[in-house]
Amino acid sequence: MYKSIQHLVFAFLCLCAITLHAQNPKISIQSTLKDISGKAIPDGPQSVTFKLYKDAIGGNAQWTEQATVEVVGGIYSHKLGSITTLDPSIFDGNLFLGVTVAGGQELAPRTELTYSPYAVAVNSLAGSGKSASFESNGNFKVTGSASFNGNVSSTGNIGGNTINGVSIVRGSDYSQFAGRINAWDNGRTDIHAYNNQNVVLHYNSGIKFYTDGSGTITEGRHYVTQNLDVPNGNLNVSNGNNQNGATKWITLGDSDTGLRSDGDGRLQLMSNTIPVLNVDAANGGRVGIKLGGAQPRVNFEIGYDGYQSGFSNDYVGGHQFQGGYQNYQNNNSVPLGNPQTDMNWVVAIFQGSTVAERGFYSALNLTFSDKRLKNIIGKSNSNKDLSLLNKIKITDYTMKDNIKDNRTYKKVIAQDIQEVFPQAVSKMRNVIPDIFVSASKSKFENKLLTITLEKAHQLTKGDHVDILTKESKLTDVEVIDILDDKTFSIKSEKDLSHVFVYGKYVDDYLSVDYDALSMLNISATQELYNKIVALENENKALKSTTASLEDRMSKIEAMLSDNNTSTSNTNNTSGQK
Repeated sequence: MYKSIQHLVFAFLCLCAITLHAQNPKISIQSTLKDISGKAIPDGPQSVTFKLYKDAIGGNAQWTEQATVEVVGGIYSHKLGSITTLDPSIFDGNLFLGVTVAGGQELAPRTELTYSPYAVAVNSLAGSGKSASFESNGNFKVTGSASFNGNVSSTGNIGGNTINGVSIVRGSDYSQFAGRINAWDNGRTDIHAYNNQNVVLHYNSGIKFYTDGSGTITEGRHYVTQNLDVPNGNLNVSNGNNQNGATKWITLGDSDTGLRSDGDGRLQLMSNTIPVLNVDAANGGRVGIKLGGAQPRVNFEIGYDGYQSGFSNDYVGGHQFQGGYQNYQNNNSVPLGNPQTDMNWVVAIFQGSTVAERGFYSALNLTFSDKRLKNIIGKSNSNKDLSLLNKIKITDYTMKDNIKDNRTYKKVIAQDIQEVFPQAVSKMRNVIPDIFVSASKSKFENKLLTITLEKAHQLTKGDHVDILTKESKLTDVEVIDILDDKTFSIKSEKDLSHVFVYGKYVDDYLSVDYDALSMLNISATQELYNKIVALENENKALKSTTASLEDRMSKIEAMLSDNNTSTSNTNNTSGQK
């Protein structure tokens, strides 16, 4: 019969109350047993097994109790823990009650215990000499440490001065304060909350930290021993007192070294009151490394701006300039150029290659060429150089990327130079505009941007490309996948529009050393000069020989003329006889 009942009944469990005792906590429950038609089962005793689980389905029982309950009108009541003591340590998470009637199968589903039974965990404090309880006046009393995973709200005191020297009180000594937290003393070291929602940190009655209702720090000196993180807002710095004219100022180390904004969109790095780095976002993001206050005139400018105070030592020879372009002093050696006319300053040193996509402009170009830097092999064969120079082709051309550069050039082609003068050609990795077309469509999904072109891209998986979009430029990005001859995918953190595929990177991008060509031209010119000198000498000798021959011819002609005259006179004399 009980097995039959077990299969046909269902249970509705209502957790009504909890009774806590120091050594034997109990949970009162009430349940209704009905058959499948909804009728209450017959009155009388029933053997019921109760189990507590961590899981709604399956798992091992954390606690088990078997009891005989009296059913009246289908309803029975029972106190869990009245036969088998409840272990408070199992009440640290969700618990589900399983009920088995008359030794049959456990009824489904199990019933989750609601909030009230979790109060059993409070009783576990007593086991370690701690306790928590509500007193008759409504105060919540904790013996030992209390941990809160949520808000603590009070209209009065919480604990007075009994919590490790810290008290939370509704301010009585300062009427303008809504409340305060005293730390260790009962006077002026505390955190106050104003009625207007400002928060103030006091130390010996002095304000050390102050925020207004919007969270802006407005008073005191703020010392951070770790990182200062402002993830969801702005770090605002008030008008600085360190320098006149400074709109905003953040000092680093001392009062005259730090970051300053002297206008909208303008940022300066200051050192000893002097601006040494200027960023001007208001004019296209220009950056200037300049000893002086002037903003950069182009995208990147290095200079000294004629600043009139202090000294600056450059890189060469320890020579020194004082007061900008005035009062040149030569301490040890002559700097680059003529110090009396050029007044050159070394403002930048590059220990590697410098790349520019347009020209270099300078009034003076110098190259390190000291003999002591070199292993001399020998003098160049100028005759061979002249022959080599004659093989170099000069070509008229324009650039494929005519948006960046639409000029017409008359120069050499690296591949042509490589055939006849390979030492003047070097290889590097760079991008070439071999695709140079807008995408017909693009799709962003799962941090992949799939790009389709109107023409074949001729890319392979693993190639790297440059891509221009309305939002940003993607430089040297890897081709993740090839879908077909016109479609490929790259990684992207966001969707991009107006996609233009510039081209792919190659490892054999050729560059020409025009200095080498210039030196070849000098050597060839010297050979031409020697040939010209030789021809001039030869011509001079020929002229001398010609003059000598002309003189002899004149003498011969004179002699012939005299002979003809004598012959004529002889003939005349003979005729007269």
